[in-house]
Amino acid sequence: MNRSTVLSNCVLAGVLVLAGAVAPAFAIMGASAQDATPETSLTLPAAPDPSLCLVEPRSINEFQVSSATPDATDAPEPFFTIPAGKPADQATIDAITTTVIEAAACINARQFLSLENLYTEAGWGGGGVDEFYYGLLAATPEPAPAEEYYSIYAIELVQVLGDGRVAAVVQFQTDGAGGVDLMVFAEEGGRYLIDHWVDGPFDVEPDFSAFE
Repeated sequence: MNRSTVLSNCVLAGVLVLAGAVAPAFAIMGASAQDATPETSLTLPAAPDPSLCLVEPRSINEFQVSSATPDATDAPEPFFTIPAGKPADQATIDAITTTVIEAAACINARQFLSLENLYTEAGWGGGGVDEFYYGLLAATPEPAPAEEYYSIYAIELVQVLGDGRVAAVVQFQTDGAGGVDLMVFAEEGGRYLIDHWVDGPFDVEPDFSAFE
């Protein structure tokens, strides 16, 4: 599932169930994501206040409505698969939790251009987005009502992958409503940024060599 679809789903989840989830970024001109690491409480569950969205926004000029059309078939979305890694230490868990909290805060602030700057360069992957999400990017930000805040209920199974990235299973809705997402993070400029956000089917394959 492409990035703009994931983020659009995050917004709709907050509106429809009054609680919700997350995603992209790389360093841009001006203050970067790395320069704006927020001082946040890492206690979960949390519905992050919009004031915790501190990262500088990307420019709307970096985005355009993609001319690509959705696949007309009803084929199920393929599984996104990663190999299991080693359990992360507490410092790494805290670092990715900080990023997830700021991402949720930017969703709650409706600061979608800032949210886009919480992805790695590889995770951002360009400014082509769907028409609905472009409208969100172009709109004047106005914080969501508190009852519609996107919330984080749990961050589990945090693992350091063989390539140095960090994967985590994130629950954005209470009692598992709507399932869970797989988020992959990479370190850039001294903090972890979102490298991949999967809100479709995913699998974590055993990799016993990681424990040797």
